[in-house]
Amino acid sequence: MPLISKFGLDDVYKQLKGEFRSIRTRAAQLRAQAAAGPVSFTIIKEYLSGLSGSLSLSDERIKRFGATTLAAYAVAQEDDRNYNIATEYAAMVAAANAVIAHISTAIPANSSHTVAGGQVVEPSFSTAQTATLRNLLDTLIGTIGAP
Repeated sequence: MPLISKFGLDDVYKQLKGEFRSIRTRAAQLRAQAAAGPVSFTIIKEYLSGLSGSLSLSDERIKRFGATTLAAYAVAQEDDRNYNIATEYAAMVAAANAVIAHISTAIPANSSHTVAGGQVVEPSFSTAQTATLRNLLDTLIGTIGAP
């Protein structure tokens, strides 16, 4: 195991926890918006982009010190012998990948805008069309401990 400064590990751990909270918050916001009514193509596309970026950043941070090192550090920080950040991360990634796969297959990438009354109308997806997405978001939210 390489020699690691505690300051660097602490920073990475805090960044990871912050990224996890951000993923959870954005998933909850999209889930609430989709439950309340139609959601625009742009909002879903932006969510997908943000989720993919967050997963990439989290993966880089985990790789920086390794899952085993971070897991041991997290146990000490959380004062919980049963807490395993690597397990939480793996569950979150699996749930996030399910969300990404669903959006990629169920939401047409080429959703076209239409013109009505001289106005460009962006495609949107009804609560019925986002039911599966909301269920997948619930699963994702559930994999991340509350802040």
